Amino acid sequence: MGEVERSFLRRLRDAGPEGLAASSAPARCTPLVAQLTTCGAVEKRLGKGRGFRLHLRDLAAFASFIESQYPTGLDVAQEDLVDHASAVALLGDAKAVRHGSHHGVFLRSVKRHVAIERVDSGAVLPVGELTATAGGAAIVLAAGIGWRFAGTVVTIENAETFWRYEQVLPDVDLAIFTSGRMSERKLAWLASPAMAQVRYLHWGDYDPVGAAEYLRLLAACPGRVRMHLPANLEESLAKYGKSSLITGQTEVLDGLRDCGDRTVQELVRLFDRYGRGLEQEILLA
Repeated sequence: MGEVERSFLRRLRDAGPEGLAASSAPARCTPLVAQLTTCGAVEKRLGKGRGFRLHLRDLAAFASFIESQYPTGLDVAQEDLVDHASAVALLGDAKAVRHGSHHGVFLRSVKRHVAIERVDSGAVLPVGELTATAGGAAIVLAAGIGWRFAGTVVTIENAETFWRYEQVLPDVDLAIFTSGRMSERKLAWLASPAMAQVRYLHWGDYDPVGAAEYLRLLAACPGRVRMHLPANLEESLAKYGKSSLITGQTEVLDGLRDCGDRTVQELVRLFDRYGRGLEQEILLA
């Protein structure tokens, strides 16, 4: 269970004789309410108005339920949840925090001399040599572990294009796999002082989410980011585009309409004209 459920249980615990309006329970807490009712800890009573209210029926049963779900209770400070291990220890749920203490990143380079340097130790990882030997390399981002690079870097959204990026962008120095939307930790690393000598080329799907990811990177690294736009983008989008990439991302698209970036303005124009987005893998065909 996550913070939403924990917050709801605190409110229920602290509601007092008046109880808590059943309608105020978040939708994702519906199974939780059913569990509490089944074990006899909570009951629904008709309130003075027109709706039902949730009341603690058996304090011992409620306490037993909380102990089984949250080993250290409901009042855990958010700053104590630093990784999946602390989430298990404090909340009994590794997924209660989004990110763990370590974050892996895949890298590739078809230039054999390319290497990346670990900031804290000065150790050098020969990415180009490892790509020639094993197809790629990997690093970890964690507290006290950072990496330094200088040159041109392409950030790539999808796996197939990452593993074959040299077919489209052979001249870039380093390719980084973002695995869909970039995590905050990965974005912070790309914007860190150790990466200040990097110029980025973002290559994602040509859809609203892909445009939004380009803007995230641009905001983090102003003046150092471009988006890879093939010369035949409009022709390819008209021929191979998918309408679901637009209909499933209308909220993101609406958020792009007032953007002043010329690249995004052109993409929005194409999305509106054709009602389609384009998956980046088409550039490998």
